[in-house]
Amino acid sequence: DSLIYSKGVPPVESNPVPEALYLLNFNGDVVDSAGMANMQWHNEGQKATFVPANQGQALSFKGTATSPLQDTIYNTTERDLGDNNFTIEFFARLPFDSSGGSIPLSYGTARPLMNLSWWITLSRHSGLSYKQSRNGWGGDTQYTGGAIPTSVELSEFVHYAITKDSEGLVRLFVGGVKVGEELLDKTFFRSTTLGLTVGALDYPSYPYNFTGDISGVRLSKGVVRYKEDFLPPTDIMEAKP
Repeated sequence: DSLIYSKGVPPVESNPVPEALYLLNFNGDVVDSAGMANMQWHNEGQKATFVPANQGQALSFKGTATSPLQDTIYNTTERDLGDNNFTIEFFARLPFDSSGGSIPLSYGTARPLMNLSWWITLSRHSGLSYKQSRNGWGGDTQYTGGAIPTSVELSEFVHYAITKDSEGLVRLFVGGVKVGEELLDKTFFRSTTLGLTVGALDYPSYPYNFTGDISGVRLSKGVVRYKEDFLPPTDIMEAKP
């Protein structure tokens, strides 16, 4: 039960399609190809279980009974996604019951999260949404969302993607289908102490835990990978496709 973790590099002139800033594929052996600390469980005794997936393996989160996976690297600009021209994408499978979903990914400061940058919500009922905080506390928040198309089979692993361009236009995709877009502020709360959490928004007063399976996460800085409907990946995502 382990994960593969790879860290890419920011885009440069000779490398117009940058590698992923975060790439998490859950595949069997602990590999840290960047020579940096791995993601770790917030509570090792309550870590998610591993289940088979089309993309290798998946983390199966059970809501409040499961500890989230969190980045161990803070106080560094190497984790900074920026506030525009980025792509967030992941594979997830939602359970049949109505309680499935909540927050698969969040981005904020040291654990438990005292400042929030952005977070994703996902459920069968409310669909996919992206939210960003302008003051870091969630009280000055912008968001956009879209319903899950009826053609998408949620009992299988589905590719979800969120992009934001230099004008602040946020686009949301479910299974390669664009389900929403909205112009938000170009900038929002960021600091050099940000890190990624998979499986929850670990806010002190009320943790929002995810229920479902996540089989891959890729965060790409400096590139809007998708603008219109596309054929979504089905295999393990690469750092630089």
